[in-house]
Amino acid sequence: LLTVCTGSLALAQTGLLDGHSVCSNKYVLKVLAEAGSLRKEVKWIGDRRWIVDGKIWSAGGITAGLDLAAEFSRIHFDPEIVELAKAISEETPKPDRPDAWAYLLDGVKL
Repeated sequence: LLTVCTGSLALAQTGLLDGHSVCSNKYVLKVLAEAGSLRKEVKWIGDRRWIVDGKIWSAGGITAGLDLAAEFSRIHFDPEIVELAKAISEETPKPDRPDAWAYLLDGVKL
């Protein structure tokens, strides 16, 4: 299962993500954490662009989702196809860390 941005917040409500480490949009995580509205059974990760926990792949935001998809492709697809997709899209994927947007959650308890 791959989820990007606030998709993980919707999935969390089903219980599907319980016990997993999951990323989501940091700004929305901050707002929901401050309101006490985050599902407690999910281990929300705020200092990474994306994370893989078992069969759950989640990304923090839209552009992090591109990087998550690139990593998924790197692991699951033929390397020639992955390189072709990178060339066609003119994209250089970023790693899961460091996350330049992690500061949005400074001082926020997830």
